[in-house]
Amino acid sequence: MKASKKTAPKNVEELFLTKNKRLLDPFSVIPLIPIQPDHLVGDIGCGSGNFSIPLAKYLFSGTLYAFDKDVAMLNLITDSLKSINLNNIELKIYTETSIPLKDNILDGVFLGLTLEKSQSPNILLNEIKRTIKQFGWLTIVSSINDLNNYGYKYIPKLKLNGMVEKLGFKRLSQRELNEKFYLSIYKCQ
Repeated sequence: MKASKKTAPKNVEELFLTKNKRLLDPFSVIPLIPIQPDHLVGDIGCGSGNFSIPLAKYLFSGTLYAFDKDVAMLNLITDSLKSINLNNIELKIYTETSIPLKDNILDGVFLGLTLEKSQSPNILLNEIKRTIKQFGWLTIVSSINDLNNYGYKYIPKLKLNGMVEKLGFKRLSQRELNEKFYLSIYKCQ
C-alpha cells in the first residue's frame, strides 16, 4: 500500500518532528514562559510553525515574528495561516549572522531546538541578544540527550547556560519538560 503525501515523512528531520511532536506540545510549554498578550516575540528557527501559530494566537494584541532559514518552512506556515484568522504573524528569512529586525525591539524570543541545528550557536545568540529589549526574555527548548542521528548537535545544560549567561542573560529557570526535552528561561540584563 502506498503512503499518502500527508503521512509519509519526507526526510529524517520530519520523521524526528513527527515522533516527538506529542512531547513538545506548545499548549503545555507556552504557560511556562514569561509571555504577555501584547509582547513582540521572535520565534527563531520556527520550522513548520509548531510553536509559531500557537504563540501568535496567544499574542492577540502583540506580534510574532517567525524566522527560518528555509523558505519552504515559511511556506508551510503560510499554508496553515490560510485556514485560520491570524494577522499578527510576520514570516521572515534569517541567517545566523543577520536577523532582519531593529535593535532592542523584541520583548522575548523563543528557540525550539534552534541552537542544536546552528553552525555557530554563539554568533546566533549574539544576534538574538541584539534584538531583545533590556529585561526581555529568552526561552530555549533543548534536547536532554544526543539527537545527532537527526542532524542536531547536543548542547549539555551547563554548556548552554554558560553560552547564554556569558552574553549577560540571567537564568530564571530550567526544568525538564519530559524524558527528551528541557526548557530554559533567561532574562536579558
